[in-house]
Amino acid sequence: DAAQLLGGDAVVVTDQPPAPAWLEQAQVQGLQGVTTLSFPTMARAPDEQGGLSRLVALKGVEADYPLRGRLRVQGDDPDDNVGVSTRDVPSPGQAWIEPALLEALNLRVGDGLLLGQSRLVISRVLLHEPDRGAGFMNFAPRVMVHARDLPGTGLVQPASRVVWRFAVSGPPAQVQRYTEWVESRL
Repeated sequence: DAAQLLGGDAVVVTDQPPAPAWLEQAQVQGLQGVTTLSFPTMARAPDEQGGLSRLVALKGVEADYPLRGRLRVQGDDPDDNVGVSTRDVPSPGQAWIEPALLEALNLRVGDGLLLGQSRLVISRVLLHEPDRGAGFMNFAPRVMVHARDLPGTGLVQPASRVVWRFAVSGPPAQVQRYTEWVESRL
């Protein structure tokens, strides 16, 4: 259960991209690894749909996210609050957003969502992510996108309040060795 709350067996959290040596060492130890980044920003509905804007918690994910636990998205029934479990993540060009943001911006699945300099298509309604946590920014509605879409938004800049998370998973002994290796270099 704890690994699901972390989204992996161990997680390195930093305000800078994870050091390449950390990624390489995870591979040397035979561990799976995935990097996510999240930060507060504004999302906006296109002008043709009202142009409303809202503070959001933007999260960029890679294909293997999460390593532990599963995402849950709304099924075909728009009144479905339980959702279906999935191992998928948003494809490039798509955004998954929480129901509160759909309502706040008066949008629906299939509509566009403006993030910085990009326009992404809302393709799923996100109901649950295992490593969401309870920090201040987690009170804003989540927007989840593929990490490859983040550069095109222009939102990640030197003054951005980005949090990078590098999660690993694998056999306990290897995770322990990796954790000790990283801790000795912090």
